[in-house]
Amino acid sequence: MKEGAVFKKITIIGMGLMGGSLGKAIIKYIPDAHVIGIVRRQEAVQEVLTAKAAHECTMSYEEGLHDADLVVLSLPVLAICACAESIVPHLKKGAVLTDMGSTKQAIIEKMREIIGKDRFFVGSHPIAGSEKTGVAHSSQDLFLGSVCIVTSDVVGTFSHPLAHEIANEFALRNLRSFWEKVGCRVSVMSSNAHDCLLSAVSHVPHFLSVVLMHFAGDIVYDNQQAVRYTGPGFRDTTRLAGGSPELWADIALTNKHNVLEHLNAINQQINTFLNILQKNDKDELVTYLSKAKKLRENSMEESS
Repeated sequence: MKEGAVFKKITIIGMGLMGGSLGKAIIKYIPDAHVIGIVRRQEAVQEVLTAKAAHECTMSYEEGLHDADLVVLSLPVLAICACAESIVPHLKKGAVLTDMGSTKQAIIEKMREIIGKDRFFVGSHPIAGSEKTGVAHSSQDLFLGSVCIVTSDVVGTFSHPLAHEIANEFALRNLRSFWEKVGCRVSVMSSNAHDCLLSAVSHVPHFLSVVLMHFAGDIVYDNQQAVRYTGPGFRDTTRLAGGSPELWADIALTNKHNVLEHLNAINQQINTFLNILQKNDKDELVTYLSKAKKLRENSMEESS
């Protein structure tokens, strides 16, 4: 690595798939940084060390956060808000606090209440993952090529007269550099923009997958259940319904405004499709289906 680590001591709270993968990525791609994991269970300490996802692992906030330059909260959204309140007193002056949560506005609102002076918070959302869970399935290359959104809403109050300028520099340059070093392509945007955009392309698709699973589960004909006859298309479409109910409940509740708005917009699209189908107009139906096909092809090209 040509450049030294901006953050020399990095603490990750929550060492599951995402936190463990981040720890491994830091160890591989930022070798002069020291990684400490914080977990809740004693048996998890050895699991993290065995997986080589951190240099050290502890259950103690005081021990794990001492002199940390960067602290990463790798927890569900509501747990991030609760944990942040407990750890802020242990953060050193100038420490950067970030997260890996799937929604941002609720977290930032909480941080504005608790962050205090001479430390700051800026949100992060690396858009990566796997259907597997736990540090045992973590990968040092999980973030390679993925997008990480860093929010521009820097939270913090500083005694230094140039505090806001310094905070923004850390948020948009140093944190961006950190995520780039572990393999991400970084985009910077407001928390409002993040929650709106991710509702459309991540949160609502998940909930539609859940709804489709419920719908198919209710279909019975001649005592035969529809879900007994699913093929690859149905399994692909409903794969998201296999996600953690607790995690996705947090996402729904903390991004409710956008999710409701976008679900209503989807209802309008369904009505458009119903109207076309009721008219028995094949040309119009093909046009509607072709537009969706082209939109998908274009989106795949842009994200590759």
